Amino acid sequence: MNSVNLSSSGSWAEWEELVIRLREAIKSGNIEKDLSGLLAECHRKYEDHLCVSSIDEALAVISGYDCSALEIAFMWMGRWRPTSAIVLVFSTMGVDLKGTVKDLDAFVSRAFVDSNALSETQLFGLSALQKYASEAEADISQQLAVIQMLLVEQNTVAALRLGETCEVEMTDITEFQQLIDVKLKELFTLLEKADGLRLHTLRVLFDLLSPVQAASCIVAAYELVLTLRSLSNGHDYKDETAR
Repeated sequence: MNSVNLSSSGSWAEWEELVIRLREAIKSGNIEKDLSGLLAECHRKYEDHLCVSSIDEALAVISGYDCSALEIAFMWMGRWRPTSAIVLVFSTMGVDLKGTVKDLDAFVSRAFVDSNALSETQLFGLSALQKYASEAEADISQQLAVIQMLLVEQNTVAALRLGETCEVEMTDITEFQQLIDVKLKELFTLLEKADGLRLHTLRVLFDLLSPVQAASCIVAAYELVLTLRSLSNGHDYKDETAR
């Protein structure tokens, strides 16, 4: 669920094509062979989407550039939250967080899940991954909070001479810019760390799940984002919140 690349019409069309091919492979008789190549293609494509080469690009990602207010509301560090991907696997496979089998949501076709229940080994692996990802997310969120506290730190207040009656001079702005530049580099590194966690989560999920299970979850994720985008287009949340 990339904020910049996935939002562009070209990239979205490419994902749509991949999902169609995944559906066709699931319905075909030679599932393992067809799906393995498609899953590898999905992984490579998403890894390419996560590539950020500049601070400006990092700021665009984190701010949810080209996304609706509704989409941005469900993002973490500009993209999907790793633990949400794990929970989506549980939901798609018909298992809640307590391990109780439930009816599947309408996001996934019933044809996808026949004989694809999660095994005990898979449940154990998913639970371990969820714990790891949750702790890593909390650590990254804490580091983000430290960076955000820059705006109220004493050296920032001193640089801008906040609270004084005189106007802010250009030298003060320059000093403030230097402080901001340092924090932006830290923010860039933090986004790389968050994206690294996303890729790690995806790799482990692909290792834990069978090809048909992984394909079903990708289709579910695609349909979830598609539904969210449809809701965003059908209701102008930005105008509503501005009232």
